[in-house]
Amino acid sequence: MIDLTQILGWTATFLFSIMIIPQMIRTVKSKDTSGVSLLMFIIFMVANIIALTYALLIHQFPLIIKYIIALVTTVIYIVLYWTYYQRKNKITNKTAKLNVDHDNNNNNNNNNNNDDDNNKDNNNKKDIKQKKGTILWFTGLSGSGKTTIAEKLKVKLEQQGKKAEILDGDVVRATLHKNLGFKPEDIHENNRLLSILAEEKSEEADFVLLPIISPFQEDRQKARSLFGKSFVEVFIDASLEECIRRDVKGHYKKALAGKINNFIGIAKDNPYERPLNPEITLETSKMSIEDSVKKILEFITKREGN
Repeated sequence: MIDLTQILGWTATFLFSIMIIPQMIRTVKSKDTSGVSLLMFIIFMVANIIALTYALLIHQFPLIIKYIIALVTTVIYIVLYWTYYQRKNKITNKTAKLNVDHDNNNNNNNNNNNDDDNNKDNNNKKDIKQKKGTILWFTGLSGSGKTTIAEKLKVKLEQQGKKAEILDGDVVRATLHKNLGFKPEDIHENNRLLSILAEEKSEEADFVLLPIISPFQEDRQKARSLFGKSFVEVFIDASLEECIRRDVKGHYKKALAGKINNFIGIAKDNPYERPLNPEITLETSKMSIEDSVKKILEFITKREGN
């Protein structure tokens, strides 16, 4: 005959299966704690401790094993939660700092006669310019060839003994910035966060490669101001018509059919603003991937020689 203890045990197992485990999987995959109640897991952990204590007192071995597993799993999740939460706070704090620095830069530009403000601005920039890594910011329409070129370049750089990291705009958005859409304000935010991540990577890597559409000149200029001489803008120059013809991911077809909103280059609110003075321009409709990578390597070699 099933007693009350067993009923409570199986009920707890059922709740754990349908509530806790799916949430854990989602958080681990997305590395995002948004919408998660830490209090719920703490209460669940306390309940498990109480249940485990009772199971030990009545010598119910199956329940003891069950509660130990549930307790250990819950503790692991709380540790993961705290890790991701701290990381999120770190990025948020750096974003706030970046916004403040950018506002200060704008104020300094409007007050060129104020020597004290200009000195502070120069000191802030000096700290960032001392970073080791070079930032290669690949900008261009979706389907222009940014990621393909960046991946081939990474291989070549590593063959030369350099440490290179790629921060793919699509991958980062799909994992760390899932809450952001493609409205102009979301694009601005995504580009700011990518700048922060690139700054972190540049402390250890020789080169940080960012294949990211970054359609707005304002965002690219912010990145240039942040990284100073370490910033290299690589314009992957492929026309909208050429990108529509390629349509590797099928996004243009959907966007033109009205199935994707705010698609960059198609939506009126999201035009692509061509770079004004990029360090490198690659016309991928005329150049092969190998020639494009070669041109970037030649630029890097010449730059390092100076």
